[in-house]
Amino acid sequence: MYINGVLAGKAGGFASDYEEIAMTPEGAAALKPGKNIFAVHCHQTVGGQFIDVGIITVTPCPK
Repeated sequence: MYINGVLAGKAGGFASDYEEIAMTPEGAAALKPGKNIFAVHCHQTVGGQFIDVGIITVTPCPK
């Protein structure tokens, strides 16, 4: 996945459910207030395929 032309994350292999993938520091720095451009590519030669992209902030629970 690219954000504003900067590599923000990459995954390979197969998943049958949602997975969280850490954003690169460069990708996070590329985010700007207002509109941003996201580019994602999925390539699979057999079976179904889909892409669902979102950005979340994960906050650890206090101990």
